[in-house]
Order: sequence, then C-alpha cells, then structure tokens
Amino acid sequence: MIEMKQIGIRFRLRIGDLLPQHALVRRFFLFSVASALLTLGFLGFTYQRLPPEVPLFYSNPWGKEQLARPYFLFLPLALSCIFLALNIVLAKKSFVGHSFVRDLLYIGTGLIFLLATVTTVRIVFLII
Repeated sequence: MIEMKQIGIRFRLRIGDLLPQHALVRRFFLFSVASALLTLGFLGFTYQRLPPEVPLFYSNPWGKEQLARPYFLFLPLALSCIFLALNIVLAKKSFVGHSFVRDLLYIGTGLIFLLATVTTVRIVFLII
C-alpha cells in the first residue's frame, strides 16, 4: 500500500484496487501489463542491433520523413502506458457505478497495448 500526504489530502493506493473485478476484464488488464513488460524487454534486447534511423512514422511521405532515432520505438509503449494510467483513473473515479463502461476501458487498453506491441515488433523485425 502506498500512502501519500499532500496539502492535507490523504490518498491510498492498493494494487488490488487497480485490478478489475470481472475475470475476463482482469485478463485484459494483466495482458496489458505483460505486453508492456515484454515489449520493453524485447526493445532492450534488440536495441544495440538497430541502425541509427528506423522507419516509424508511416503516415508521412516515403523517405526521410518516416525515419526516427531508435529510442523513438519506445514511443508507442509510452503512449500505451499513458492510456493505461488515464483509463485506470477514469474507471476508478468517473465510472464508479457503471461497470460496463469500466470494463470497456480496460478492454480498450488491452487492445491499445496489443497494437503497440505488434507495431513495435514488426518494425524491429523489418530492420533486423
């Protein structure tokens, strides 16, 4: 349990409180966390073999505009983690009585992590 005191406000965070109650939704949430860890490990393992520039921005015109430094491959993972944190806050604070909406947030987060993982792994395998 983590306790933080700040300007007279007491905030408690338990890891068990972050997990959804429904079993299927809990699996999506745990998949999101596992996907983030696996992607981070995969990038850490292959980072030394990457060239100085990697194709990341496919929506830009072909050529130099698509290329980025290899550390930008952590961008999809970082954005997914931001979505995860945002969805946890929304699920726990805004949608307290709406279990269906909370479950959709967790499932959506799992899909975002899946897309980020597939994108990152495909880019690395394209290069290596």
